[in-house]
Amino acid sequence: YELLHTYKEIFEREIYRFNPESSEPVIVDCGANIGIGVLYFKQLFPAATIIAFEPEATNFQLLSKNVSANKLTNITLRKEAVWTRTGKISFSANETEASHIVQSETSDNLVDAVRLKDILETLDSVDLLKIDIEGAEWEVVKDCSQSFGPVKNLFLEYHGKAGDTDKLVDLLSIVKEAGFRIYIKMAADQMEHPFVEKTLASPYGVQLNLFCYR
Repeated sequence: YELLHTYKEIFEREIYRFNPESSEPVIVDCGANIGIGVLYFKQLFPAATIIAFEPEATNFQLLSKNVSANKLTNITLRKEAVWTRTGKISFSANETEASHIVQSETSDNLVDAVRLKDILETLDSVDLLKIDIEGAEWEVVKDCSQSFGPVKNLFLEYHGKAGDTDKLVDLLSIVKEAGFRIYIKMAADQMEHPFVEKTLASPYGVQLNLFCYR
């Protein structure tokens, strides 16, 4: 189901389509999963330079296999989670798109993490920064608030709860202050009657795609 859903979003609906200023765009893919987005970007822009982050072991293995099998070049694959600091971070890995960082003191599963702010500050220009990191986006965007200068287009998949309104407002404010205009689409419409349901048992009752551009 996840594969078909992702394929339809990326290759049929083309939610990541953008118009770079050059035929050799720089793309930073945070939460690359098994690489469907990487394949799409390379189909559009064969000369693109892509840095792709994916911390989950099985997903990373398939990501690597997809890049190798399609003989893609100018791609740097990093088996790391993007976060607000570099080091080890607790991670819930269930071999799906919902694998995510766990902010707890102890965990049976630790993965390498890298501070996205540090990555952005090494780049002169980023044509597209895609952040789909299953609930960690508010912390990461807040940490990067002063480092979005090189970024021309920003895609954010926001995961939150109806009760987390302050986080969503803060995230939108940060993106606005960074000079982006914002278009919002539903990523998952989970409440049939929001006034009645108000909240869901699932971790993320609010899922939005935020298209941020200058």
